[in-house]
Amino acid sequence: MHLLYIQQLLILPDMAGNARSWEFTQHWHQQETKVTLVTSSATLSAHPDFPSDLSYPFLWHYQGIDIWVVDVSYDHQMPFKRRILSFVSFMWKVRRLVGKLPQPDAVLAYTAPLSVAELGRQLAKKWDCPFFLEVADVWPEVPIGMGIIRQPILIQWLRTRTRKIYQASQHIFTFSPDMKTLIQAGGVEGNQITTIFNGTKISPTSVNISFSRQDLPPVRLLYTGTLGVANDVGQLVQAMHLIEQEGHREIQLDIVGDGNDAQRVKQLAQQLNVQQVRFHQQIPRKALASFWRQADIGMITFAAFPILESNAATKFFDYLAAGLPIIINYEGWQAKYLGEYRCGLSSKQGDTSALARNILFLSRNPALRRRMGAEGRKVAAAIFDRDQLAQSMLEQILRSQPPFK
Repeated sequence: MHLLYIQQLLILPDMAGNARSWEFTQHWHQQETKVTLVTSSATLSAHPDFPSDLSYPFLWHYQGIDIWVVDVSYDHQMPFKRRILSFVSFMWKVRRLVGKLPQPDAVLAYTAPLSVAELGRQLAKKWDCPFFLEVADVWPEVPIGMGIIRQPILIQWLRTRTRKIYQASQHIFTFSPDMKTLIQAGGVEGNQITTIFNGTKISPTSVNISFSRQDLPPVRLLYTGTLGVANDVGQLVQAMHLIEQEGHREIQLDIVGDGNDAQRVKQLAQQLNVQQVRFHQQIPRKALASFWRQADIGMITFAAFPILESNAATKFFDYLAAGLPIIINYEGWQAKYLGEYRCGLSSKQGDTSALARNILFLSRNPALRRRMGAEGRKVAAAIFDRDQLAQSMLEQILRSQPPFK
């Protein structure tokens, strides 16, 4: 089978960000499935091996994979309207590229953004082949739920377009079960949707870490990844402020990452005069291993919007694989998993005091942290291993009709 995989913001393993698409592609390639990736220069241009002497669009042969690259800029710190322009530009430039692309047996589109899903639908229709959709964020429900998109006419138009895309999909793959529920609520049959968790790459830098943590202070909290408006890491800073006000100086927080809300979070830490918070620049995932080894608790925060409880943040799976107990400040499917497998704690959205209490409770119980960490490693290996997830996704694609070559 030849699969055309559209992913506007492709990340490779030695870059900062979520390399799931590439890791799935490599697994499929090893299973003798030909994959052609279509992406933009927005992320890849920072890769040390990325060609700098070719004119766009061009075909990059990298580690046995064909990658078609169009020149489109993008940054998470861009204003919302500027990001929309980037999405539209990608659609337009890939459409112009169609004559150079080999006709595939199937098209797989990675969304968000929704524009990539629409692009995948159009290309699959042109080639008269099955269309598969991979949903990392449920658009347009996320920006609607956060109040970013408010105009009733625009909301109705976006939902109508989304429904058309879902109806055209041979099968839909969601990053979490709550995302599946959201899509079903829009009128899609459950048997058309399969949850393939975001997951984590089980490797020597994750599960097989040689743990050197001790029970002595300080207790180290770790937040990694995007500092965006949706993440509202400021809640974590506020929780640390409450903890320090009670006289606890034995708890430290490392924040590793960047995003469009980073400056506000740093300013908040200064305004509150929080002493035990350290900020670090965004680094590639492989380099995070040193932070995982030193940490005692993995932290995840999201802004107080119910729609965000469906998230499947990469850090959730990475923390589990690294043997870190997890504290989150929201409910939803992740809270259920943390409770069922006894590998972390959760609290209601927007309750900063409850978040601070969970931090204090777990900080005072090193034996519980060890047990939770051990259970988390088991869950990561058994349920969230990306090689297993990629194989499940491939098998579902191959089961679809018509039969692939």
